[in-house]
Amino acid sequence: MFSPTRLRRARQQRGLSRSQLHHELILLNVRRCRAMMDLWENGRSEPRASEVQALATVLQVPIAALYEPPGSEQ
Repeated sequence: MFSPTRLRRARQQRGLSRSQLHHELILLNVRRCRAMMDLWENGRSEPRASEVQALATVLQVPIAALYEPPGSEQ
């Protein structure tokens, strides 16, 4: 399951604001509004697989780092 907490942590570890992350995703042709990214970090929506791949690229983490391990709770 996608982890909003892990997304937020990875973004903060890279020193990016939500706006900066949004800009980086646009450069990778991920055309989502910034509000949608807020929903991802708040756990109210989940990104598509292609968006998770782009997030992992920008945040320089493996895709698996944005998911909870099987059997764990957020």
